[in-house]
Amino acid sequence: RVYPVDILYVNFLGDMVEGEGIFKGQSFQIDKPLTEQVLEGALWFSNLLRDFAGTFKEVRVRCVAGNHGRGYGRGESHPKTNWDTFIYRAAEQYLSGQKNVDFAIPDTSYLAYHIPEQEQFRHVIIHGDQARAWMGIPFYGMERAGARLQSMLGLTLDYIHAGHHHNEADWPSNRVEFLLNGSWVGGSDLSVNRLVRTSRPTQNLFLLHPKRGMVANYRIQMGEWTELTPDERGVYQA
Repeated sequence: RVYPVDILYVNFLGDMVEGEGIFKGQSFQIDKPLTEQVLEGALWFSNLLRDFAGTFKEVRVRCVAGNHGRGYGRGESHPKTNWDTFIYRAAEQYLSGQKNVDFAIPDTSYLAYHIPEQEQFRHVIIHGDQARAWMGIPFYGMERAGARLQSMLGLTLDYIHAGHHHNEADWPSNRVEFLLNGSWVGGSDLSVNRLVRTSRPTQNLFLLHPKRGMVANYRIQMGEWTELTPDERGVYQA
């Protein structure tokens, strides 16, 4: 009420679905077939954005695809074939009559933009699989990716947003803020059964000032830690 927020930016960072053909046996490790994920996901996210559009004067949606939305393994399908992109395109069609919702869906693995009301700050969103990590957050990998992006684009970047790693983190490096978002689902088959790691499902909400850039960062908790309880035999199960 003191400082009204009229414009909402929604960064979709990829991995909106879990594919079936990226690795052998993947189709047996998912809760829903890919077709149901895509159809329900497009409708669900459209309804979410429609709700936002009723609260804010403008909703600006910026999208990149993730590695889990690929049709098949790396190099086995067209690089633009990605079910994340299908969800974005479908949501855009569902909301075509919603005049205060704007989509930007690139053909590339990154999207650079600035907020017209804040032209001095430049943002880039990437999925995050460009930066490899083992047992943790890829601090150095993200910084290398950021330096390469700035060099390739010929732009000075202020904020680099990424997902992929299922852990939220943020840190400054020189004049760049690296902002890693959390995960809708928390742990995954890979993180739990191979890396023996999990995280609470979270999403990040940032407030941006026209002159000072990011001035607040709120972590939205989307679930609680699963509590293990013993059954009558003393066996602990989730």
